[in-house]
Amino acid sequence: MQYVIKDRQPEGLFRFFEDIAAIPRGSGNEQAATDYLLAFAERKGYWARRDELLNVYIKKPASPGCEHLPPVVLQGHTDIVCEKNSDTEFDFETQGLKLRLDGDILTAEGTTLGADNGNALAIMLEILDRDDLVHPPIECLFTAQEEIGLIGAAHVNPEYIEGRLMINLDMSDEQEILVSAAGGTMVDYILPVQYEPATGEGLAVRVRGLKGGHSGKEIDKGRLNANKVLGRLLYRLSETISFNIGSVSGGLKTNAIPREADLELLLKAEDVEKAKEILRAVEADFAAENGSAEPDFRLVIEPAAPRRMMTQGSTEQVTDLLTLLPNGAREYSQDIPGLVVASLNLGLVEETEEGVRFCYAIRANTDSFMPYIDSELKTLARLYGMTRVFLTSYPAWTYVRDSKLRDVALKVYKRRTGEDASVQAVHAGLEGGVLMGRIPGMDIIAIGPNCGDNHTPEEWLDIASLARTFEFVADILKELAQ
Repeated sequence: MQYVIKDRQPEGLFRFFEDIAAIPRGSGNEQAATDYLLAFAERKGYWARRDELLNVYIKKPASPGCEHLPPVVLQGHTDIVCEKNSDTEFDFETQGLKLRLDGDILTAEGTTLGADNGNALAIMLEILDRDDLVHPPIECLFTAQEEIGLIGAAHVNPEYIEGRLMINLDMSDEQEILVSAAGGTMVDYILPVQYEPATGEGLAVRVRGLKGGHSGKEIDKGRLNANKVLGRLLYRLSETISFNIGSVSGGLKTNAIPREADLELLLKAEDVEKAKEILRAVEADFAAENGSAEPDFRLVIEPAAPRRMMTQGSTEQVTDLLTLLPNGAREYSQDIPGLVVASLNLGLVEETEEGVRFCYAIRANTDSFMPYIDSELKTLARLYGMTRVFLTSYPAWTYVRDSKLRDVALKVYKRRTGEDASVQAVHAGLEGGVLMGRIPGMDIIAIGPNCGDNHTPEEWLDIASLARTFEFVADILKELAQ
């Protein structure tokens, strides 16, 4: 294998990252990655297990003199979000990621990088592999299907976990120590639609150039949702022109802010130029309103030839719903300035045999917000005859006042850097809340290296920061061994 990261230390850390990046591991496709983990454990002679959900558990004995200490759990998830640019030819089911290094910044060519959460896997494997570290007994927990609803974490076997101090490695800022995260609900709403043979002239409208991003971490950044852009376009057209929807789709993942969306319309020939004028006018409105947040936003307008179209009634309902369906930040913290504590993301719109499916990720740092927000969607579903399909739900990770692990991490960070780490809460679904529920009495913090644009093809990782984060983890373990 040709490695991209060369002449960097610790060498093993980066080798593990690239080895894992070469293995396809989208959510639900983690078999090969877990085979790799189990083969590693077998070579090292470690206790290891894999459960039916493909969670992997590996235990490393304490370093000499530390055998009497309680175990420490290191945790991260195996799967990644599989996003790519529309012009990138890539098969996430069979291909390894193509990495590119520019200075200290690692990216992938046209796809997500998988640093979320390949960072954790690399750090844990390096901790497990090294014989020169001082540490209590180590338990590494590699969870599956985190990106589609924390599914693996919800099925972790508590009998395999003895430790009650857990370091989650799914953070993206090395100066922050996370102590609270949002819970979430994933739910779909399906609108039955009727079709008829296409008549009139076809026009394709494609939303392109949006930034997208993580539907929790970036929900407050003012980034446009491509599906909601379609709603505004349809509504403005409906004020002046009669049309039928030929097809509609937007987004790729429920938990990613959709970057692209596509619409095909059928119009009278004499209305096509007027429709283009209206679409360009709305495009200009978006540019004026969101120029700094979305500088690359554009509409691609071109001829189309759909074979069928929605009836007028179904067209009106889809137009109504893409206009009315809520999206974005809804509630802010009264205690932490700027922290979103409740939101929802219309991440995916697609046509299925059952109808048009509207897919939502609802997030809240306080559990009571989730059913409140979902009640708005239920009301629209009742009014428009939609079917609700509940997919999954996971609890919020609530703040713990007395945390030994947090105090140790703050002490070690100060000693290493001379500065104070920032204790943070985040509006994103992490596994801490689920694991607290599965394993009572767990004390959890989350840390990680500098990385960003997760869930998008622009995802990046600072590899120097990854090395520092590994050393931070090793120093926390050493401190716990004193």
